Amino acid sequence: MVSFVDFVRYLILLLQKNNIILTFNKPEAWHCLFYRLKKSPEILGKPAFLEKLWFDWDGPYQESPELLEYLHTLRLTGVVETNSPRFDRYWLSKGIEELWQKQFEKLDEVIKQYLNLVIGIAKEEFKKV
Repeated sequence: MVSFVDFVRYLILLLQKNNIILTFNKPEAWHCLFYRLKKSPEILGKPAFLEKLWFDWDGPYQESPELLEYLHTLRLTGVVETNSPRFDRYWLSKGIEELWQKQFEKLDEVIKQYLNLVIGIAKEEFKKV
């Protein structure tokens, strides 16, 4: 079983490894991705937390306050870095990337397969933004 926080961390790691631009100042892609995952059929490896993840529909797209808060935390604590004046491209620091990679390698194969499946969906959502 993987927690929400760990899932997001491993997803960021895989996004970076797949050369998908990490955008944090425009969180729409993140919310749309997680909403799609929540609504997707049950498949092997789908984390239980997705069932309970709440989305608010007051804006132009569905938004998870929990996800938004965690993404902001990653930026504020320097886990993800940028040098772009528009803050449109982020990346993991080398040390964090190496640490998360070691932790990822210890995961159960089922969750690794699910995360790799999610990368395909993420590519679609991140292209839209």
